Amino acid sequence: MAVSELKGAKYGFVTHGVAKSEMHSVRNSNDTPQVGELVVGKILSIGKHTAVENRESRRTSIFIGDVLVGVFGNRYATDQYEAYVPASNPEIYDVVSIGGVCGHVASKNELLQEEPTKVQMIGYVCDAAGKRLNIRDHRIQPRPITTAKKPKTIVVVGASMNSGKTTTVANAVRGLTNAGYRVCAAKITGTACSKDTWLMHDAGALDIRDFSDCGHPSTYMISLDELLDVHRTLYSHLLEHEPDYVLFEIADGIFERETAMLLRDAAFKTSVDHVLFTGADALAAESGTRILKSLGFRVAAIGGLVTCSKLGMQEVVSATNLPCLNSEMLCTGGLLTALGIGVKEDEPAVLARPTR
Repeated sequence: MAVSELKGAKYGFVTHGVAKSEMHSVRNSNDTPQVGELVVGKILSIGKHTAVENRESRRTSIFIGDVLVGVFGNRYATDQYEAYVPASNPEIYDVVSIGGVCGHVASKNELLQEEPTKVQMIGYVCDAAGKRLNIRDHRIQPRPITTAKKPKTIVVVGASMNSGKTTTVANAVRGLTNAGYRVCAAKITGTACSKDTWLMHDAGALDIRDFSDCGHPSTYMISLDELLDVHRTLYSHLLEHEPDYVLFEIADGIFERETAMLLRDAAFKTSVDHVLFTGADALAAESGTRILKSLGFRVAAIGGLVTCSKLGMQEVVSATNLPCLNSEMLCTGGLLTALGIGVKEDEPAVLARPTR
């Protein structure tokens, strides 16, 4: 079947790195599915995911009978699904993320009542030679570092999924941008989804990137070398905008496999100037900052869900002796104080549209 015959097909965001001109045919085979392969299927039932982000990052509703072009990948999400690429060519598989990542759900959070959205396999997207397309073969490549200027790097890490990391990154970007600094931002780990990085852009980041640009539908189960390659590649692209600050978000919590590997890597640690930690309460903040300090990181401030409560913020300050900054404080100078910097006197940076 030619790709052109997929009338009205909906393409998940995770396919964005592969040009449609490279997609020639849809073929089925009995070969074992691989992480990163583009897969085509028909929606059989609607469950948790009633929509997907498309290649232009617009949320697109899906319906029974729709044809979805997604990508096989793993997922680690304590609030949602644990999922893996099928061990053999599947007849039916699951949509496991809004970005169009697909696989087989192994477990789910018991508070999540919906079953996953189910898809019936049609085939794999192939190139002109009949080879199955994989987003890894279309990843961005590291850029040579041509500037001597080294920006300060801030890493945002949290106690868990949905602890407030992305909101903290976005407000930190806004606060630094308001102070006249040039800022770029990226997500090193997670499952492909454009919502988080676009929030960073809307807050004022000159450029945004994430691991999916490096050919990974998610970072769950990838190696430390691959994680470090993602970090180096994203950093090299962001440097082209000559930022004063680069903010990196690391998904999930500090005990999650990939997060733990990164935080314990000596080379990664030396690249980080400051850490912002997010958590839901003072206990998470105290234990998280204590662990991060034992690993050699400088924690500048606490943010996240705990800042929804003034009493919670008071507990954090008492338990950690660190500033606890809500969204307004991050935007209006609180972060500058925590970092020990002032307003930059240069002209404010002008937003550039990301190249994604």
